Amino acid sequence: MRERALPWAVAGAALLMLMISNGLVVTGITAFDEALLAEFGWSRGALKFRDLLTLLLAGAFAPFVGILIDRLGVRPLMIAGGLLLAASYLAYSAIASLGHVYAIHLVFGLVLTACGLNVAVIWVSQWFVRHRGTAIGLALVGTSLGGMLFPPLIVALMQAQGWRSSFAWLALTPAAHRPPRPSARTDARPPSACRRSAPTIRRRRAGASPTRRATSPTARRCAR
Repeated sequence: MRERALPWAVAGAALLMLMISNGLVVTGITAFDEALLAEFGWSRGALKFRDLLTLLLAGAFAPFVGILIDRLGVRPLMIAGGLLLAASYLAYSAIASLGHVYAIHLVFGLVLTACGLNVAVIWVSQWFVRHRGTAIGLALVGTSLGGMLFPPLIVALMQAQGWRSSFAWLALTPAAHRPPRPSARTDARPPSACRRSAPTIRRRRAGASPTRRATSPTARRCAR
């Protein structure tokens, strides 16, 4: 049962990751705009330049996502992205100039690289074959959920705590998220590894009964 549930737990974790990363970096951050403009007197154009910096850096690093995954693995990359996001929101609670905002949004670009859309799709794809489209679609729901949930939550939090304290409290959200760790008891290799070894598996088990092939953990994973 755990072997069957783990890939869907990965899809659910990817949904939560996108909800938090996109929700806080892309949409939720805009809920602070009026408070920041009132506090510092910046022009709206100068403040919104931060979003261009985020997208430029995220786009510049996007081609290197595959290299980072090969070197570090998906899970460590996502954990690093979550910790960067938490540190960035904590730093936001202490900003004193527009330069501080721009520096934080450069880090946001790294966050979207480490735990954004590309990484989520790659991670989920590694764990599914037959139901890959469904699983990716489930994970991508997180981008819409983040945009729907975080802005009203942030507005309510600012009304109760103020904008600086709200940033500090929200920093706990990405810091608390941890992707599931594969269990050593469940043949935790993703199905992509199963596909590479499938011909060998079939040759070795050519004489095995259908029941025995169906109960193989590797075979069950490759059928998902």
